[in-house]
Amino acid sequence: MGLSGREVKQRIPQDPRNLSWADDAARFGSNYLSKFGWDASKGLGAGGEGRISHIKVDHKLDMLGIGAAHQKDPNGIAWKQNKDFENLLKRLNETTVQNTPGEAEPEEIEVDVGGDKQKKETKRERGRWFRTEEKEGEQGPRRI
Repeated sequence: MGLSGREVKQRIPQDPRNLSWADDAARFGSNYLSKFGWDASKGLGAGGEGRISHIKVDHKLDMLGIGAAHQKDPNGIAWKQNKDFENLLKRLNETTVQNTPGEAEPEEIEVDVGGDKQKKETKRERGRWFRTEEKEGEQGPRRI
C-alpha cells in the first residue's frame, strides 16, 4: 500500500502456518482416514496421487476479490488500455490520411428542418388541458 492507504493492524496468531493443526494425528479426520488405510505420506485418491499437504491460507492485504492477482506482466490492464488507445489513434490517422490526398470537396447535403409545419402541443393550466398552436406569422402559442 502507498502512503495514502489505510493503516490496518493485523493480528498474527500463535501458529500462522497452521502447523499444529496439520501435524496433529489425533484429530478426527486423520483417525477416520487411517481406518481406511490412508497414511500421512500418501495423498488422497484411488492411487494415492492427490494432495499430500493441506491447503494453505493466504492473507490478502487488498480489497480485490478472491483469485484476483496484481497485474505485473505486460498483459496488465494499463498496458491493454494503452494499446487500445494507440490503435484508436492509428485508425483515426488512417482515415484523415485517406481524405487529404484527393482534396475532394465535401458533398453538400440538403436537410429539411421542418420549420414551416405547424407545431401543436397540449398544455395543462389549472387542471384543464388545452391545445396550443404556433403559426408562422404569430408570436407565441394561440389557445384553441
